[in-house]
Amino acid sequence: MKKPLIIIILLLFSIQMSLSRVDGIQNIKTFDTNSTMLFDEQLSLTFTENSSTLSVNVTAPAQSDGYGVAYLLNGLSDKGYWYQVGVSWQWFGFQGFAAIFDVWDPNGSTVSAFQGGAALIGLNSNDFDTFELSIRFLNDSVIMSVVDLNTSSQASLKERTFGANTFIGDTLSPLYHGYFSGLMTEMYHNKPYYGSEVPAYYTMDFSNQKVWLWMDEFDYTNSSLLFFKSTKMPVTPNYSMSFNGGFESVGAHLFSTGVTTFVNVSALFKLIGSSSRNPALILRYFSYTWNISIPNRLTVPRGTFWSAPTCLMNSNSTRIILKGNSTGVFLNSERLNLSYFEQYSVTLNIKSIGRGTIIPIIYFSSFGENASQPFTGSLQIWADSHTYIKFSKVTNSSLIEWIAYPNYYYVVRPVNITIVYIEEFFVSTVANPPIGGQVQPKSGFYPINTTIELSAHQNKGWVFSAWSGNGSVSYTGSNPQANVVVQSPLSEEALFKPTVSICTSKGISVVYNISIATNNTITPVNAL
Repeated sequence: MKKPLIIIILLLFSIQMSLSRVDGIQNIKTFDTNSTMLFDEQLSLTFTENSSTLSVNVTAPAQSDGYGVAYLLNGLSDKGYWYQVGVSWQWFGFQGFAAIFDVWDPNGSTVSAFQGGAALIGLNSNDFDTFELSIRFLNDSVIMSVVDLNTSSQASLKERTFGANTFIGDTLSPLYHGYFSGLMTEMYHNKPYYGSEVPAYYTMDFSNQKVWLWMDEFDYTNSSLLFFKSTKMPVTPNYSMSFNGGFESVGAHLFSTGVTTFVNVSALFKLIGSSSRNPALILRYFSYTWNISIPNRLTVPRGTFWSAPTCLMNSNSTRIILKGNSTGVFLNSERLNLSYFEQYSVTLNIKSIGRGTIIPIIYFSSFGENASQPFTGSLQIWADSHTYIKFSKVTNSSLIEWIAYPNYYYVVRPVNITIVYIEEFFVSTVANPPIGGQVQPKSGFYPINTTIELSAHQNKGWVFSAWSGNGSVSYTGSNPQANVVVQSPLSEEALFKPTVSICTSKGISVVYNISIATNNTITPVNAL
């Protein structure tokens, strides 16, 4: 990238370059490299074919040293204008990742839109996110865009074509007056330095064209080129080049830059269920791909991508599913733990016996965690193998509730079951006074349409008087045994009176009236 001037520009676009979309919260800025004399290193690839559209996906690491790094897509138009679009990390103090845009005229000067500086637009991005970079001709404009494929953060700019309609490749030289169409990883430092970048990966189809590989380092302290190294001619894929510790490689679908370091990884897995299937891990580094079985202990290049199968089995009734991420990248020595869950399809049907509408809740285990869901009509869920599904009680009031039959199910296979919910009413049965006798059945909830047998048994010294009922189908009467069909909440009270034995002398008359017992106390009305 050429040296810009120092300028900070707020979001003002009454100038020639117009902003079409920004997804960053930082201001657009340009930066000066004059104030700090720097060394600029570049690992690059030059296209040999012409195209009206250039596009590449780059997986961009956050470099830990230097003054920042940029991963760039470059397009040299047939009118001599040079377009650059890319993503940068910590580029001259600009915090985090940013989309970067720049345009140069055939004389080596930046187009006046940003008064001589590269535009940076902040992105919501993370280490080793993959970005889509593109430059394309559209009507009378050139559209440059950056999209983070992981977070969807994006930015794009529109520039003039200056009469061009093609980006040109070069079969004769990797550079044309310092310009080119191709890819570049660029990094600045404050002293001569080269070759320690974390690997970056550019993905596109190189299978149908030859490309130039080249690398250099420029010393801005005296405007001199410390070195320039390139292939002697365009090369076919599956070619690599190294110099001064730097490394770059091109495969049929991958261009990579950076230095390889190694990390130690323990790859482990657990399968919750009865299956004995084992997953395999797919590793990819540069243009190399290989499969490994797990569990395993590995030493792999830093930046190696891994992917695990999201499912070991997947049918309409049974599946073994991975919980968590199925892809990632090894940046440090670590322990990779993969958790697979065997799950069965459970189809639940509800049948209700009673009046009204209910919405019970089912509780089950999904991926080792408690889950719940309202249950109406027919419902299909995936439940972890060898776990319980529980069906809630529905309470309409303190006197009415709905109970599930069965109220739980133990999942060991795919199943289609019907759960019956029955409306139940509270039936209260009491003896008055309690010392007067016993009543049956006990107070409690009874299903609708249940026939209960009322039975009152008097204690010694007491006599049953009557049942006093309260409810739509309750019983009131003097029969100590009676049947009641439960249709609503009921209250049944068995009334008892004490028996009285009176001994008198001959010729004496006694009259003794007994009131109904209250509060367990017998009170005489009058005695003679």
